[in-house]
Amino acid sequence: MRDFVDRQPTLVGRRKIIFEDGDVKYATVEMADAATVEGTPLNRKAMMDLQGFHTLDTEFKADGSIVETNDSGDTLTTTFPKGLISLEVFRPADGTLCLSRKTYLVNGKIREEVLDGDLSLS
Repeated sequence: MRDFVDRQPTLVGRRKIIFEDGDVKYATVEMADAATVEGTPLNRKAMMDLQGFHTLDTEFKADGSIVETNDSGDTLTTTFPKGLISLEVFRPADGTLCLSRKTYLVNGKIREEVLDGDLSLS
């Protein structure tokens, strides 16, 4: 387990540039790439979430499914549609979908497959 810590600069975006001749200059660098999507921030919260450390509400539904909602509003819904198979649908708050299928094997192992929009049970 690792506890991640956010960097806390006093001069945000400042870089030291050392030229080949030894001259030193300081510059402030900011993004100017006209991004259409800002992207997921790489920070302490994201790293801790990867390890499973986040606020999580778990609801066991009458139909047997399980819905987990984290403090960012992302949901993970697990259903058990057929025998030794479960389907997981992760829906981040931004509305995109991540799908996976778990197959519980007779030797005690679990096989997890990331699906590309395919919810078939085979």
